[in-house]
Amino acid sequence: MHINTTQAVTAHGTANKSFRSWSIAASICLCLPLLLLPACGAAPAVQDLTGTWEGTLTGIRGDQGGAVITDEVVFELVQIDDAVTGTFATQGGATGDLTGSLQSGEYVFTITQTGICVGSFTGTAAISAVNGLLEGSYDGVDCAGSLDASFSAARLP
Repeated sequence: MHINTTQAVTAHGTANKSFRSWSIAASICLCLPLLLLPACGAAPAVQDLTGTWEGTLTGIRGDQGGAVITDEVVFELVQIDDAVTGTFATQGGATGDLTGSLQSGEYVFTITQTGICVGSFTGTAAISAVNGLLEGSYDGVDCAGSLDASFSAARLP
């Protein structure tokens, strides 16, 4: 029996290339989902808002010709699961309660202002991934008229 060595090498080379192609394709199919898993299946990091936050708020009074107000504010927040409650007080004397919940990575809240000027506001806030500050905005009406405000506060140790 005589075997042509050229045919044997060619047949072996083709089979080897075919195996390598299949092997590379299988590796991609098996590894690609593992690489994409963190990107497509990862849930947003849960924000823990519990603590004392101190900062500044800036608002525009719509009923007072667009008068700009600024004030220092302190939030005392307690988070249990997705529910967040707390209180706030400003240096100017405004006080009140906050109630809300975490929804898609944001704190959605209602403010019931008591003290020197009763009012009601709604807003959203989140902890900045860049600087760790609690940043948000709210609007509504109190005894002085409409208010559209934003705030930035740092968590105290």
